[in-house]
Amino acid sequence: LCLYFLYAIDHNTFVSSYLDLDKNTNTLAVILLLITSYFISLLFLKSSKLRMLGLLFIPLIFVGEILYIVGNSSKERDNLRADVITTGGFYYDESKDFIKRLQKDDSGFYRIEKSSPTVHFNDALAQGYFGLKSYNSFNSLAYVTALDAFDIDYHHKTQGSSYITGLNNRYILESLLSVKYYLQMLGSETPISPSYSALAEGEKYLLFANDLFLPLGVFFDKYITENDTLKFPPEMRDLIALKAAIIDEDLNSSIPVKKLDNGMLKNINQIYESGYFSSETLQFVRENIAYLKEHAMTLDYFSQNLIIGSIDVNRPGILFLSIPKESGWKFTVNGKETTPLTTHFGFYGLMIESGSHTIEMTYFTPYLQTGFFITLCCISIFILLLISERISPSFYQSLRLPQLNNEYI
Repeated sequence: LCLYFLYAIDHNTFVSSYLDLDKNTNTLAVILLLITSYFISLLFLKSSKLRMLGLLFIPLIFVGEILYIVGNSSKERDNLRADVITTGGFYYDESKDFIKRLQKDDSGFYRIEKSSPTVHFNDALAQGYFGLKSYNSFNSLAYVTALDAFDIDYHHKTQGSSYITGLNNRYILESLLSVKYYLQMLGSETPISPSYSALAEGEKYLLFANDLFLPLGVFFDKYITENDTLKFPPEMRDLIALKAAIIDEDLNSSIPVKKLDNGMLKNINQIYESGYFSSETLQFVRENIAYLKEHAMTLDYFSQNLIIGSIDVNRPGILFLSIPKESGWKFTVNGKETTPLTTHFGFYGLMIESGSHTIEMTYFTPYLQTGFFITLCCISIFILLLISERISPSFYQSLRLPQLNNEYI
């Protein structure tokens, strides 16, 4: 059956139309070969004469599978020299030294952007900082959705959403997503946004600080729906994102939050028409970011799995958090668990009333407890079956399917 399926893939036009055969045929052949080999080995286990052969084949097939995967994932990749750290190669260039000094001097939460990756789009992961570029087969769907909604050309030429190349000089959104520092490689042709000012210079990099940096959580006392926002040009959406929380639908809540009115939208449109990098736009951005900073959440504690902040506001509204929406997060306001909103097309937001609030955000890997419980149950059942086979062979035999007599075959 497996061999027939492989033949059909290569010769059936309907099936082949959905597959890139040049890339996938070899992989499919290996997968089907492994499935067939495991199946034959399991058949051997059912025979008392061939059981030892099956027990021998299964680990051999498994080792072969591992060697194949490791071999194919590592071939055609550069080998690192032993002195890569001391010579400043690969991820250990001058940018890593800059990042280390920043993290030593500034312990708060912020993101760092680069004009171009040191090695690849996973610089942030390899060098231990928070960034906006990413290389992951399963990039955050909420983050990708937000980038699409703001019409940001983040796609790599060949890799689609697996490679996220950043915000491409959309400096308003960089501020909203807490980008505080920018590293530009000397000689880079990537333009510097007007919100950045020079901070330090090295042999290969220039370090800039974002004068319009916003912290992790900022407060909005107005909102606008996603559908209404999408009616406007992409770069005007950036300006709207500084003025109101963008939510998926009209609020039906006991907390009275006003909707962004048409008069303000007309004003924003006039500023947008002056140009994204014009002095009028920059002035509008500075004024609104100054207001958001005054009404921002104070970060009291930060770790990968726990964030605690506090905020004091004199009117009800929505607390925008520059955390992409992912399962596993739990939010409490003054000790009470609360259901978050989706704001700005893919980030978390919390409805809060006027007054002082303590915000606590905890993250726990989804299904980790469930997976651990299932694993524990399976191990327990396996141990019980082993014990029952030794203590009570008759009970173990009763768990097997009855064998038909030869006279009925």
